[in-house]
Amino acid sequence: EIDVNRIQKLGVALHLNTPVDRPLFERLQRDFDFLYLSVGAQAGKPLRIPGEELEGVQDALAFLSRVRKGEAVSLGQRVLVIGGGNTAIDAARTARRLVGQNGDVTLLYRRTRHEMPADADEIREALLEGVRLLELAAPVAIRREDDHLVVTCQKMALGEPDDSGRRRPVPVENSEFLLEADAVIPAIGQEMALDFLNPEDLKADPVTHETAIPRLYIGGDAFRGPSSLILSIADGKEAAAHILKAAGKDEPSRTVHPKKELTLAEFQKKAARREWAVHPKELPPAERLNFRLVSEPFTPEDARKEASRCLLCDEICNVCVGVCPNRANLSYTIQPVAFNLQKISFKTGKLKLEPDGTFRVDQRFQVLNIADWCNECGNCTTFCPTSGAPYRDKPKLCLSEASFREEPEAYRLEKRGEWPSIVYKKNGRRVQLTREADRYVYETGVAVVWLNRKNFSILQVEMTKPAGEIHLQQAAAMRIILDNLGKSYLMNVTY
Repeated sequence: EIDVNRIQKLGVALHLNTPVDRPLFERLQRDFDFLYLSVGAQAGKPLRIPGEELEGVQDALAFLSRVRKGEAVSLGQRVLVIGGGNTAIDAARTARRLVGQNGDVTLLYRRTRHEMPADADEIREALLEGVRLLELAAPVAIRREDDHLVVTCQKMALGEPDDSGRRRPVPVENSEFLLEADAVIPAIGQEMALDFLNPEDLKADPVTHETAIPRLYIGGDAFRGPSSLILSIADGKEAAAHILKAAGKDEPSRTVHPKKELTLAEFQKKAARREWAVHPKELPPAERLNFRLVSEPFTPEDARKEASRCLLCDEICNVCVGVCPNRANLSYTIQPVAFNLQKISFKTGKLKLEPDGTFRVDQRFQVLNIADWCNECGNCTTFCPTSGAPYRDKPKLCLSEASFREEPEAYRLEKRGEWPSIVYKKNGRRVQLTREADRYVYETGVAVVWLNRKNFSILQVEMTKPAGEIHLQQAAAMRIILDNLGKSYLMNVTY
């Protein structure tokens, strides 16, 4: 509710209870310049086996929705849930509460517990609550017999890994067996239920999120399949940036985040000490045949204690720095900066300066990779909490001219007379930024640009070769490294 109110305060209009059909979608296309589609995967995938349409077989999402709404749901005493994801676990734990002490809930999964995509904690809690797990089995048919269902199952074996990296389940010949149940709840996956678009139309650019339909962007489950809330939020942010760009508008100014005002040493001290988590009180498994909270909420004191354990990773991470055996990943501190850049246009043979966006760096703590010390062991990649590859992703600094020649893209600090300077090269092209007494000098090979020392505005331009446009984003990035490492021991190191 708080998040919805915040969105409305930004000026967003909500239209609730408004199903979208093809006429409405076409009208929206006419009335709006851009559309963003982020419908969830709200339909359960069918089993595609005989008998799944029988009475007593119900989709997991529909079942959970009915229970959440407080509707009366009768399952009988024996329930079979099919699947191994979080939805299957939710359905199994919910069914366990409905069937009572003498009821039986079995979770049927075609692989083993080790391959289940559900959260490990959820699986453990389900088993503690009395859900039985039947591994390496898959349903092949359902039939009704008198007042119950009979599910024909087949034993499975694990074969070679599939595209997900998990070993593929392979049917075992002549291994059929029967399971009786009063209710069967399939939960083998989710998909979108759209009747106003063709699936082919939703193939989107992986970067911009724009679909085959011009000006229609997608995110969340529509973009990546059933996924998490946080990834859906990230998709929305990325798509919004590309929509603004396509509309010729600048992104709104960033929200100012509260400053932590801790030094690097204080961050390191905090990260080095282990603070044990506060574990909420939980209902014993035998007392969970109801819909009381399993985990009790934190007291205000416990909540503050738990929040104080935060390592403030949004401010500083440096895991790659700590795990590098060669100390090739270097952490350094900067002062956040923002420059309104200009670009140099020389398309008509006449020099023209134009606004070129804002260059901004908010993160105080930065990391670069020293190429001379890195043997690309991949240790930083293994431990990176954001699934990055720091030795490849971070700016690469070369200490020696020899290593600089070998790298396709790298920086090198050096002296130009009495002034500190930095060289950047990529794919054979070199640019250089030198810091003088009251200005910077940026040399691109086609122009020499003199820049204001304070605000990085252009003071003077001298064209040395014909060129169309010259942008200064790279020069601004070079300034960050030069200003903060230009006086360090890394300046002009040779071997």
